[in-house]
Amino acid sequence: AHWPLFVAFVATQSSESRKDLRSAGSQPSQHSQPVKDPARSPAQLWQTVDDIFISWLVQQGPALLFGETVMQEMDFYEVARPVLCKNVRALQAWQESKHIPAALPQLKQRAQRCAHHLALLLELPLLRPGWESSTEEVLEMARVVVAHPQTFNSGVRRRITWQLEGHLRGEAKHALAYEVDEAQLHKFLSHGAAPRDSGRVGPISLGALRDLGPPWLVGRKSQFSITEPWVERTLAAR
Repeated sequence: AHWPLFVAFVATQSSESRKDLRSAGSQPSQHSQPVKDPARSPAQLWQTVDDIFISWLVQQGPALLFGETVMQEMDFYEVARPVLCKNVRALQAWQESKHIPAALPQLKQRAQRCAHHLALLLELPLLRPGWESSTEEVLEMARVVVAHPQTFNSGVRRRITWQLEGHLRGEAKHALAYEVDEAQLHKFLSHGAAPRDSGRVGPISLGALRDLGPPWLVGRKSQFSITEPWVERTLAAR
C-alpha cells in the first residue's frame, strides 16, 4: 500500500547526487580530513539506507513485490538500485563460529544482513554471472538460513523457500532455476523441515511424550494386522 508513495518520494531525488555522495564517501579528496568514524561517511550511510530497503522488500510477499520487477521499476524512474552483497561470506563466517559465544553477536548481525541480500539476489537472474560465491556455497547457506528460525526471521526464510521451490509450481524465475537439480532441492527441503537451532529433545520430554497414549499397531488382534486404514487416516491428516 505504501509502495506508490515510496516511488513518488524517490522519484524526486536526484540519482546523480546520490552517485556523487557514494563516490565522495568511497574516494575522499586529497584536501579533506580523514574520516574518524567510517560509519558516518556518505557511502556508509547510503549502504545503511540500501540495507533498510532490502530488508523491507524481502519481508514483503514475493508474489506482491518480486525483486526483478521492483528493480525494473526503479530503472524506469531512474532511481539507483540498492547495492547488493554478491557473496555469502558473512553467512559462512557465522556458520563456522556460531558455537563461539564471544564472536556470535557481531557475526550474527552480519549474517542476518547477508541473508536478506541473498534472498533478493536469488530473484535477480541477470546478476548471476557476477556472483562471488559458487552455486554450492549459495545453496548451502540457503539451507542454513531456512534451518535456523531462532536466528533468521520467518520473512526471509519464507522468501528463500518460495524461490527455490519455484520450479515446482512451474515458475522458473529465480537465479538458480536452471542449476538446482532434484537431489539438491530435496536436501534443501529436508533442512527446512526441522529447525537446527532448537536443541535436542531431552529424555524427560521423550518419556512424557511416550506415556501420552498407548502404542500404535501393537497387539495380536486383527485390527493391528490390517494397517491400511491407519495409513489412510495418517495421509488424510496431512
